[in-house]
Amino acid sequence: MRVGGSVEVSDCGWIRMEEGWESGCLRRYNELVKAAAEKAGRPLGLDHLDGRYFERAGLHVVKSKTFDVPLGVWAREPQRRVAGKMALIVALEGLEATGLRLLVREMGLGVQEVKELCGGVRREVEGGRAFVPYSFVVARKLVMG
Repeated sequence: MRVGGSVEVSDCGWIRMEEGWESGCLRRYNELVKAAAEKAGRPLGLDHLDGRYFERAGLHVVKSKTFDVPLGVWAREPQRRVAGKMALIVALEGLEATGLRLLVREMGLGVQEVKELCGGVRREVEGGRAFVPYSFVVARKLVMG
């Protein structure tokens, strides 16, 4: 990257419930997918957006932010309701896409078991106040090297 060039990286974290997310299908799904991804050598989460990694690569972090996006239309603010509606669709459509291969291959679960787990997560998320953290980092190369 040239001096003065910049990069923006963004990603989302684990789905969480506003209250009581410690139990149920969502907790099991998150724990299993996290363990499976680590076992596969491709950990998931937001750790890779830690500013120290950018700095070690010779980049200066210009901006770093994490914010929670509601999943669904339960937020009071109109802008968050719209974002929440779109985020809900993305999150629910991505459950099987994220978990199916990992949980079958790495954790030995059956396809039907994973689909049932995803269905349970879907019901919990649709029936509660769920959100997902989104993080982004903007970094710039300041010096040659």
